[in-house]
Amino acid sequence: TNIVPQVQFNKPINATTVKNVTLTTGSTTLQTTLNLSGANTILSIVPPSILAANTVYNVTVQGVKDISGNAYGNATVTSFTTAAGPDLKQDGAVTGYTPANAATGVSVSTVATATFNKPVNPLNLGTVYIYEYATSAVVAGTITFSTDYKTLTFTPNAALKASTRYQWYFSNGYDLAGNYVGGNGNPYFTTAP
Repeated sequence: TNIVPQVQFNKPINATTVKNVTLTTGSTTLQTTLNLSGANTILSIVPPSILAANTVYNVTVQGVKDISGNAYGNATVTSFTTAAGPDLKQDGAVTGYTPANAATGVSVSTVATATFNKPVNPLNLGTVYIYEYATSAVVAGTITFSTDYKTLTFTPNAALKASTRYQWYFSNGYDLAGNYVGGNGNPYFTTAP
């Protein structure tokens, strides 16, 4: 119930065009504050107070244009249902990794995952990457999430080096209610020869 809905755009938005983005429940439109961040690509829709428990809300995006004046097409409506109460716990953490922490003989073509004990905010994840332990070289790759936002998948852009230790790095991530979510130690794995 203490969530701040967010919308991510694929290019910077003209701030003067977001005024028609709304948060509604039933026939009631909430008086929200709209904040752009992330070089005008992330729109936070801040409710006037904590949202009602167990209630369906709709986010409607319409009339938005990018900084070049290009419209984003037809109105888009996304719905979500709030939980039974606010999430005030600062207890978000990684509960498991694949490959497992300290695993050896890992394939150089592995796809790594981290599983969280609660949904994380993909738009406010902080810094997450895998790096080569000996050189601190960051592995280029992409991050995706499961539909419940509890599993993060890191897919390297190229094969990893053989016989090399790689380590996860997590910093300043948050759950959907804005509570801090941390990593769990310094998990690592070593690739096969």
